[in-house]
Amino acid sequence: MSTYQHVLLAIDYSKENSFVAKKAQQIALLNQAKLSIVHIVEHITSDNDNLMNDLLLAEQSSLEEIADELGITGANQWLKAGIPAKEIVGLAQEQAVDLIVMGAHHHQGLSRLIGSPSSNTLQHTTCDLLAVHLN
Repeated sequence: MSTYQHVLLAIDYSKENSFVAKKAQQIALLNQAKLSIVHIVEHITSDNDNLMNDLLLAEQSSLEEIADELGITGANQWLKAGIPAKEIVGLAQEQAVDLIVMGAHHHQGLSRLIGSPSSNTLQHTTCDLLAVHLN
């Protein structure tokens, strides 16, 4: 069994974040792997780029706080705007990530039909994905 070299924690600021983060941290420690963190702000089409910039600035401090708790340096922290699965998969490829860790929420209704970020990420990634059950 091969070991992981680079673990990417994808967070969504849900109340279960710390549970998912601890799983990613444990895996990284067991494999002596680099641990990185990303949060994707779903880009809402808007004529107001200032609104998106303000949102990203507000989200940055939350990301840094979680990263600091996990000992993740600024060079391994990413905050992006876009479609979560697309951004996560793209970052994983760019950064040679071999394991993505993210929470898997139970979805109903429309989100069940169009797919959750974790299921969409799984469909498009070439690396392993650990979807941590949250419900």
